[in-house]
Amino acid sequence: MKGTKFVASALVAGMMLTGAGYAYWTDSVAISNTVSTGELDVSLSGSDVSDVSEYVTASVVNQADKAVSYRVENLYPGASFNLKTTIQNSGSIPAVVSGVSVDNTDESDTLDKSKIFVSGTVGSYNVPRMTLSAFEGHFPSAAGANLRLEPNAAGMNVNLKIELDHTLTGDQLEDTDLSQVLTVNFKQHNE
Repeated sequence: MKGTKFVASALVAGMMLTGAGYAYWTDSVAISNTVSTGELDVSLSGSDVSDVSEYVTASVVNQADKAVSYRVENLYPGASFNLKTTIQNSGSIPAVVSGVSVDNTDESDTLDKSKIFVSGTVGSYNVPRMTLSAFEGHFPSAAGANLRLEPNAAGMNVNLKIELDHTLTGDQLEDTDLSQVLTVNFKQHNE
């Protein structure tokens, strides 16, 4: 029994000495990050109406940051005008055209978009002659890849000829004013 007590005492003493001699170290590392996101800031500038057909009165009514409103009076079949504006990217990331919309600004204005034709250029893209309603659905599918605007680069020029259908007859759209707003929508380049 004495031997068993001695062995047990030796084991307990050994464990205590091991515990007393056992130590461990800890350490930690902290990583600090600052993330800065880019900015998408596209705006219109220098909007103007020019090359107006005889008897027609056209003007830019309002140029907001993202849209230009124009009004045309005394329009007749075959008459046209040019709408010019420049799109600037003051942000820090490239922007791509995601769509174009043309909306009537006067709720009583019922001018049919299929009776108005558009042609010209948006940036490097040549817009073929098409109806205003087709023009809205045309972007970006046909031209999106060509309509990338780099940050702080030279602006993208928009030059659109807008014309009332020359085949209108009788009293179709007679005594109707054209009050519309053109909006060009953008998205970030990698979306």
